[in-house]
Amino acid sequence: MATIDIDNLQATDITPTLNALHRFFMAHGITVVTDNLFLKPEQLARRWELSISCLNNWRFTGGGPIYIKTGPGPKANVRYPILGAGGVLEFEQQRCFRSTAEESQRLAASSEGERSQAV
Repeated sequence: MATIDIDNLQATDITPTLNALHRFFMAHGITVVTDNLFLKPEQLARRWELSISCLNNWRFTGGGPIYIKTGPGPKANVRYPILGAGGVLEFEQQRCFRSTAEESQRLAASSEGERSQAV
């Protein structure tokens, strides 16, 4: 049986991995209750080699991936969805570039779009 290294999982690995898990579960009569997977801030910080403070700042400014809070109040647990719109994988995919020229073009286009929305 193959093993999965969660810490080094790439976006392109997710769909085939989830499909294989789904087939395995179905074959063994296991029902999956959730349609998403979630990372703790510590897991996401380790995956991206960032500080937890950076993730906290992104939550405050809206600069990072979407997140959920699993309870009321400021001390509620924060979790980051891996799948779906605005999730970790989409956030990573939006930051993949073939060249520095492509990166510059995309950043310029997004800055231009932000300026036009502000008007």
